[in-house]
Amino acid sequence: MTFASINGGKEYVEDYSFSSDVRISALDSSSFSNPYQMLEDARMRFAEYSQPRVSYVLSVMDLSVLTDYEHEAWKLGDIVTVDDKELEPSIKTRVVRRQYNL
Repeated sequence: MTFASINGGKEYVEDYSFSSDVRISALDSSSFSNPYQMLEDARMRFAEYSQPRVSYVLSVMDLSVLTDYEHEAWKLGDIVTVDDKELEPSIKTRVVRRQYNL
């Protein structure tokens, strides 16, 4: 069974909104008995897989050492907000490494 009959004759899903590269992956959809559900699942997974992963290397100032800014402390593993004007207004990401310049 395929979903080609309800997907414009295509047995695959595609989206070039993030990249013009063609990447191929196969999903085991043998548990589906309805082509509409199979197409919906493929589109849902593709929406997740097609988005690029973003990582940042940032220079930051530790404001928690200043008077009245003790609440601005952060450490490894914390989730922080990064303002990225090109991708999105703000992105939540985890601090995975920290380097001190003594």
